[in-house]
Amino acid sequence: MTISGIPIPSFRVLVNSLMNKSINDLLWFNNKNGMSLYYFSKGTWALKKGIELLLDKNGIKNGKIFVPSYICFEPLIPIKNDNINIHFYSINNDLSPNWEKLESFVQTKFIPDVFVLVHYFGFKNEIKRATDFCKKYNIELIQDAAHIFLPFEGLFNNITIYSPRKFLPIPEGGILAIPKNIVANAGSTDIYRSDVFFMMKWILQISIKKLLIILKFSWRKIIDKYKKNSNDIYEDISKQYPISFSIKLIKSLQSNFNQIVVKRRDNYKLLFNKLSKIDGIEILFPDLPSDVCPFMMPILVFDNRDTILEHLKYNGIPAISWPELPGEVLNNKSRYKNTIMLNENIILLPIHQDITRSNIIYMQDTLKKKLKSCETVNTVKN
Repeated sequence: MTISGIPIPSFRVLVNSLMNKSINDLLWFNNKNGMSLYYFSKGTWALKKGIELLLDKNGIKNGKIFVPSYICFEPLIPIKNDNINIHFYSINNDLSPNWEKLESFVQTKFIPDVFVLVHYFGFKNEIKRATDFCKKYNIELIQDAAHIFLPFEGLFNNITIYSPRKFLPIPEGGILAIPKNIVANAGSTDIYRSDVFFMMKWILQISIKKLLIILKFSWRKIIDKYKKNSNDIYEDISKQYPISFSIKLIKSLQSNFNQIVVKRRDNYKLLFNKLSKIDGIEILFPDLPSDVCPFMMPILVFDNRDTILEHLKYNGIPAISWPELPGEVLNNKSRYKNTIMLNENIILLPIHQDITRSNIIYMQDTLKKKLKSCETVNTVKN
């Protein structure tokens, strides 16, 4: 069996999007709070723009920002290119900021200009404490909600980053949501790039992927051999805005948003029920609050994580380890112990809207058998 790591659009949605000439009336969420929405190709560019706006608003050049140590290095590349001073703050085992260390830092070293709070895997982080901390020290707050599908209460008061491409079958999509009382005018909201080759290449790729899934061919056995480093996309600022086709796809899909939330929640619950019966793993978020639409299911495997991860991939399961940490964090393991622990033991399993019950049972069986196999090998060695 081969499971797609991302949802794949139906033929009808593709055709509707290609035929649709208008990209107006796009509602990423019920904008009753008066947010201005700016569209980018990736959340990375939205984050860069959000930081720029806050620093410019306060007349600051080469500002200082706090980001969590548990973060992928790629979204920080454009920010580093702007010569902004990035400090990585420590986190707890539950991914919340270590407020005690943060308080000690700002009282003894320096106060940042911008504080980035990240919400992980669809679950909300400590918004109130972050808000109180920033008010106390007069720091601008940005909420990185790239792992959040639709906003919940608490995300309307600050500049917020969304990444719909992580939830929807679209080639690109990042959103910068700005409260009008923070930045009155951040420029045009209707900037798109023309890239027919990119669009057709993406359509071809997902069509081939869908065919291979139907044929039950596990392309993951060979895909890593041909995978290319894509960091150069973060160097090319001309690609910061999305192709209009991505926005048209979102528009075609927005009537299904509620069903997508329900399906992802149901998949998370079912996978939780299946995995909670297996020894050797810990589910990072055992509770699923009513306002959460999960991105993926994070589990911790404390023995043979890499072996198990490769086994899952080889057997057609798009499990991943995330994130690829910044070098500043990897080279300071004693300071960022919790981050390193999570990074070395986490596996993310897909629960997106195309995942079926049989997919979930297959993930359970594959994981259970490999854990048992590793346990037997360890017993023999000892």
